[in-house]
Amino acid sequence: MLSLIFISLDRMRVMQINLDSITQQHNVKTTLIEKMRAGIFNRQISLRNIMLQTDPFDRDAESITFRKHALNVLLARRELNKMSLSPAEAHSLGLIKTAMREGYDFQQEVLREVIFSENRNQFQSLLGDAFEKQSTIITLINTLKNNLKTRTNHAVDGARKSYNDAKNVIYILGGTAILLGLVITILTVRFTDKQTLKVNQTVIELKESHDLLEQRVRERTEQLAIARDDALASNNSKSIFLANMSHELRTPMNAIIGYSELLEDEAHENKNTLIIPDLNKIQSSAKHLLNLINGLLDLTKIDAGKMDIDPVNFDVAELISEVYASIKPLLINNNNNLVTNCDDDLGEIYTDNMRLRQIIINLLSNATKFTHDGTITLSATRYHEHNINWISISVTDTGIGIAENYIDRLFEDFSQADATTTREYGGTGLGLTISRRLCRLMKGNINVKSQQGVGSTFTVTLPSLHTSCESSEAVA
Repeated sequence: MLSLIFISLDRMRVMQINLDSITQQHNVKTTLIEKMRAGIFNRQISLRNIMLQTDPFDRDAESITFRKHALNVLLARRELNKMSLSPAEAHSLGLIKTAMREGYDFQQEVLREVIFSENRNQFQSLLGDAFEKQSTIITLINTLKNNLKTRTNHAVDGARKSYNDAKNVIYILGGTAILLGLVITILTVRFTDKQTLKVNQTVIELKESHDLLEQRVRERTEQLAIARDDALASNNSKSIFLANMSHELRTPMNAIIGYSELLEDEAHENKNTLIIPDLNKIQSSAKHLLNLINGLLDLTKIDAGKMDIDPVNFDVAELISEVYASIKPLLINNNNNLVTNCDDDLGEIYTDNMRLRQIIINLLSNATKFTHDGTITLSATRYHEHNINWISISVTDTGIGIAENYIDRLFEDFSQADATTTREYGGTGLGLTISRRLCRLMKGNINVKSQQGVGSTFTVTLPSLHTSCESSEAVA
């Protein structure tokens, strides 16, 4: 219904535009026709004045006026001919053109007679004929004007009728819309009242349900708080137990290593070479077990918040050299080659020397363990970011790599890539976990990039100077 109203309004607008256009064209045409008729009358008057003038100069001046009036008539007719004309108007204008040409030729003849002939009776007769021709033109012009008026009135009546029809349609549609709106309003009010009752009932039910839910949440929160306290107490007990057990295990393990070394020395002195391989195996197994115990103790200390970081200033390049020398024996086992790629301006770093050494050696040990006949690259660089100077140490290998779906699990406690890796290469999966936690205690982090079958890159990032935990963790 609104669309029909808008269509009718647009139709009224178009009718109004058409009516304005018709009125404007009528006014222009009427003005031009009046100019033509005035010009014809003025030519008659000028022609009569020429006849009455006895002075040649006055007669010449009046002739110029005659030609001006004739030119005005011609220009008005040309402008009228350019406009949109009905067939009747075009026919009338054609007759006017022919009559004007004949009348103008006859008037020229009259002018010649007036100028060159002294027979007054003759050009009086010619002047009467000229006036008669002018009257014929006036009659044709009046006919043209009447045709224009008739056409204009017809167009105006049609436009006014269309305008009134559109207006009536709008009145009908508007009234219908008002009635329909009233009906819709009544129905909407009734429907709204029903919905309001339903909503109020729903709100009451929701409030009761909300109150019940809050009661259950409070009860559940109390249960969770009790469970959390129990878990914290259990975890604390576990940490204390693991710390005590690690300490108790390290003491006899150090004794086993020490006595096996003493036995090995005595065997060498007594040249008892048969037991030396067995003693070496005892020492190797004991040292491996001691490393596992140390790792477990470190993890327990970190979890309990008792791992102390002792930062000092030391030269990074010297630390890299020391690590390079200590890791060389591990390279022989799998026939690997170690390459260092360090900046010349590494300078000093303020952090825990022993813990950073432990992290790098752990990363290099993993690289040598999972790489065979390959290359391991130890890189170190210094850069500036977020108003902090950073030291980045990377260990890159060409080993077995890590599948993408296992990368996120690398730093979890007791986690390795998969069970196959554990069976083939051994280990508890604590090394990377401890390394990352130590890095974060030193306000840094460890990141890894790896592709299975191509190799892995582990990158340690630490601030070179003492900085706040928030700023370093934001970059890490």
